[in-house]
Amino acid sequence: MLRAAIEHASPVVEQIMLSVVTTNQAAIALYEKFGFTPYGRETRALKIDGNYADELLMVRFC
Repeated sequence: MLRAAIEHASPVVEQIMLSVVTTNQAAIALYEKFGFTPYGRETRALKIDGNYADELLMVRFC
């Protein structure tokens, strides 16, 4: 599904951006496999049950 979304968007956009919780190593590895690279980190981006989580900001240039 990710491949299809990238193929659909690539002819009309210059970049695709996403964010992922830094503890989700499986998702980060998948995004890197599809050409996404980290460009930043948003600390304490989410608060779940009183606990904060950071998000990794990623981009793929088309």
